[in-house]
Amino acid sequence: MPLTNERGYHVQLDAPSQDTLRVPVSFVERGFTCNPMAQGIRLAGTVELGARGAPDWRRADLLATQFQTLFPGAHAAQVASRWHGERPTLPDYLPMIGEMRGARNVFVATGHQHLGLTLGPLSGELVAQLMARETPAVDLAPFRIDRF
Repeated sequence: MPLTNERGYHVQLDAPSQDTLRVPVSFVERGFTCNPMAQGIRLAGTVELGARGAPDWRRADLLATQFQTLFPGAHAAQVASRWHGERPTLPDYLPMIGEMRGARNVFVATGHQHLGLTLGPLSGELVAQLMARETPAVDLAPFRIDRF
């Protein structure tokens, strides 16, 4: 299973003006998103595939720099907090769901990257269907365990 970790970085800016950002915005060309929150603006993006060791906080700080570049008229927001998270990732960015061959009753549901909380309930339902030997509600061919 060619599973690796994907380390993502987040920054919380300390309460910039509501006039600065009223809705979530994604800057695809710069690889990050800005989300207005009650406590300020959350910036998320920049990932490291297969990261080892201590986090590279320069990647988080880059998010705040990018925000200031894109919103030059905004009051200079201070970084209130920054954090990172590790996510299981597969080379094709699709989850792996199914029963292990040669190990009856061993099931896998992994590799959901940034969508683990979103896809977890559906994956759990699909695995329950597999365990009950029912036909899954979704075609699991794209997610099969032996695709690599």
